[in-house]
Amino acid sequence: MLGHISLLGYRGKIIAPMTTGGPDESALGDPIEILLTEWARQCKKQGGVVVLPHFPNPRAEHAASVVSGDVDALEMTSWGDLYGGIDPYSLSDWYRYLNCGYLVAAVGGTDKMSASTAVGTVRTYAHVDPNEVFTYETWMEAIRRAETFVTYGPLLEFSIDGHPMGSGIEMSANGGTLDVTWQVASVTI
Repeated sequence: MLGHISLLGYRGKIIAPMTTGGPDESALGDPIEILLTEWARQCKKQGGVVVLPHFPNPRAEHAASVVSGDVDALEMTSWGDLYGGIDPYSLSDWYRYLNCGYLVAAVGGTDKMSASTAVGTVRTYAHVDPNEVFTYETWMEAIRRAETFVTYGPLLEFSIDGHPMGSGIEMSANGGTLDVTWQVASVTI
């Protein structure tokens, strides 16, 4: 079993089969009929957004899906109060992809598995152009552009050398200096 995937906002016929190779769908040793990456491709072809839930687990075919460009976002989770809220493994693996040149959005998700996790613990904020009407479609487009941030409370808006969230910044091998501008607001901290 290779895990599961979140397919948001796609239109058209249902992406099937709905499950394959899981403990309740097949016998031990049965072949997996379809990969998660194929579901992702079908979703994107129908205008949807593809999210890998509770990233980085289960670490099955996630790397192939990200590298092939078939994933729009990685879900950061909070299954405890580790390091202020967001799972450090989610963050470190996401940064590995960013540092290798794969711009994939971070999104928040509760992935509520028990009563110990509150719904909405980790939230997604996406930058929608102020000249556009806020709709589900413009929100999904902001995720595709990776103009998002994930938070468990504080609100953040920032730019680096005038580049907004979601921009790629390349530096020389010798490093350099960057100008960071931010605004932060919080009712909890």
